[in-house]
Amino acid sequence: MLSNTLALDVVIGLVLIYFIYSLLISIIGEMFSSWMGIRARLLRQGIGSLLNDHRPGSLGKDLFGWLKDVFLVEPAVFKYSSGGRFYKEPAVRKMAKRGDEKAWYSFRNTKPSYLSKELYASTIITMFGRKGYGVCERDRVFMGVETNTARFEPETYKRFREMLNSSNGDLSLFRVHLEEEFSEMMDRVTGWYKRKLGFILFWVGFFICTALNVDTFQIVNILVKNPQAREGMVKLAQEAVNDKNEGKAWVQVSPDSSTYMALLDESYAKAFRDAREVEFLLAKGWSFNGEPEEIEVEKERVQDVKDILKLSKSTQIKKLKDQIDTSDYNAPELKEKIADYYQLVHYQRTKVLNRLEGIVGVRISAIDSTFLKKGNLLKATIDPSFVRKVWFVICSTFPWKIKFWGLVLSALALSLGSNFWFDLLKRLVAIRSAGVKPEEKKEDQKETIPGQKQAQNDGLFVDKPDPIMKGISDYHQVWEDIKGVVAVNKAVVAKPDGSLTEGIEVIVDPNRFFSDQIPDVLNVDIGMGATPVIIKKTVGAVGVLTEGESLVEGNIYHPTTNQKGSPAGIVHNRRTGRDAILTCSHVVQDDNDPFMDSFKLDAELVVRLNGTLINQTFGRVRNLNLSSYMDAAIIDIEKPDVLELMKSDIFKLVNIKVPKDVSESDVQNGLKLVIHTPRQKIENLVLNSSSVNYTFNGETKSEARFRNLIRFGDKASQYTKLPTLSGDSGSLVTNEAGDPVAILLGHAQINQEYHIFGIRMKDVFEIMQIQPVKIKA
Repeated sequence: MLSNTLALDVVIGLVLIYFIYSLLISIIGEMFSSWMGIRARLLRQGIGSLLNDHRPGSLGKDLFGWLKDVFLVEPAVFKYSSGGRFYKEPAVRKMAKRGDEKAWYSFRNTKPSYLSKELYASTIITMFGRKGYGVCERDRVFMGVETNTARFEPETYKRFREMLNSSNGDLSLFRVHLEEEFSEMMDRVTGWYKRKLGFILFWVGFFICTALNVDTFQIVNILVKNPQAREGMVKLAQEAVNDKNEGKAWVQVSPDSSTYMALLDESYAKAFRDAREVEFLLAKGWSFNGEPEEIEVEKERVQDVKDILKLSKSTQIKKLKDQIDTSDYNAPELKEKIADYYQLVHYQRTKVLNRLEGIVGVRISAIDSTFLKKGNLLKATIDPSFVRKVWFVICSTFPWKIKFWGLVLSALALSLGSNFWFDLLKRLVAIRSAGVKPEEKKEDQKETIPGQKQAQNDGLFVDKPDPIMKGISDYHQVWEDIKGVVAVNKAVVAKPDGSLTEGIEVIVDPNRFFSDQIPDVLNVDIGMGATPVIIKKTVGAVGVLTEGESLVEGNIYHPTTNQKGSPAGIVHNRRTGRDAILTCSHVVQDDNDPFMDSFKLDAELVVRLNGTLINQTFGRVRNLNLSSYMDAAIIDIEKPDVLELMKSDIFKLVNIKVPKDVSESDVQNGLKLVIHTPRQKIENLVLNSSSVNYTFNGETKSEARFRNLIRFGDKASQYTKLPTLSGDSGSLVTNEAGDPVAILLGHAQINQEYHIFGIRMKDVFEIMQIQPVKIKA
């Protein structure tokens, strides 16, 4: 029966072996992982899960996709997805190693292995804000989220919209939501990596254990019966627990760092030395040596062999080994002596054995004498061939033999990881040394001083020092929440002395019980001190999107909501590759979801047959967007005869050309606009604002606030006439040259004047992913 001390020493020795070999296979597994780009591949899967919608397909496609996920193969369509576009962002691309993206090993060179949550959030915010409008980053990002300028897929986009809604207009909070989502996904990715690496480590461990004969049962037997080996293992264990980095310096740096592989190589060399020290003490390796044989040396080479034998260190090797076995060295001395032993062995192999093999023509594992017998006979041990060695190992490790299960037990133990065994080793050594439960000494952590931490970018920095736009950006949401406020815009206002200047116009509807909580002057700080901005209040009614029941030929009709509107013209849907009709989304919307992709609702066109108006289905709604910055829908035309009908003299729908944007200079120049309705062309309308916000009432949405609209009207009548009628929403608005400028949204009465509003066609083309119809040759 083993004593308590003996049993503890045996366990310490066994745990030390598990730690050293698990560290060795961890490094080998890490090298394999780095070479195969496993981290980068799993990160790509995580990003794909965050940014791409799952699209279920047939059983065969799903099975094939599952196999690709198992083997971490990137789908060919990934680079065209939202996740693929994320990886093309400059901030992400610079984190990856450079290489040939078309090469089969491109996964190792073109995608990073690690991304911080801050970089992820900043990149998503950049993607949204790149094509947004506003005086500061917050406004541009929120506009981008509302209109999906980054073109994320529906389910992903809904998630971002929910984050935006829960942020309450705070970009910093929106950033925090993005970071939290990314951190949660990275926890999952880390779990995926550990499972993948654990599978790899088991088989690497089994191969290493088999190659080096790391048999748990044999090791325990040696430790029990050999006190010198047991004592040496305990000394090495005490030395190992004092190594603060545990031989894992590579874990402190990013896998994409240039020093990562260098640290891995350094750690591998150290782990290999530790494994050789254990191998020396236990003498547990495979024994392939046969009986010494006498090898005849050719007469003309006898002198060469004698000269080589004079260099032999076999006597010193044997003497040093006996010295280590019998002497009581401390751990550093023991490691140094073992290193000297292997240095002599290396010298013997390179300077003696290899040269003798070149002369006698056979592989020699050892020489048994430094002299030639009978003048030309070399007494040496022949080294078996590689095939014979492999066959010997296979025969020794059949499943019905105890050694096989000893190797399996070792491989399972090694797959637990070096951290597990190192922690256990520290506790066992502490128990042996002091007999008490060891206390873990925590490393001193530098306390972060709040003042030293850089504040998160709240997105409120103003690119241009315009106090009016900064005031609108900061307060429009607060003021619009006040009952009766219809719009907040930049406008010309009067000073107290009667002179005119630019300020803020708040349009209010007195019929909606407006309670005046808005000051007459707002002090705005844009980094150069407070600037007073004058605020004027103007009476205006909430805008109207659609009203009335009458239909005219050429209207688009919604059979469920009874909504009606007009087609703007024919465009090319880049998402589906079909020609399509452009109109307003509130004309065809039949869902509470303001953003639809691949929506399959039939749309009907009002036509006249034998003098009677009837509705004829002409296409499917494939994409619509109803948000603060957009009111547009795309209806794919699925019947060629319907397309020809729309181009005929009956409807006279035109192919919409590349849009022309408008600016304040166009307002100053009195740009004239034309509305193309199914009834007639409405001409001589004048642009009076290139960018306004306004609130509308409609049948599909009780109240909708729109931003960045254009505003125009019949200046010749002093805006006393309303030239548009019910059902004109969605009509094309052009300049006099016929360049598309906007699609008609609705109208409103401000200070007893009728004004018409439109959605910028440039924004419609960008957000709805459409382009002019391709002219076939």
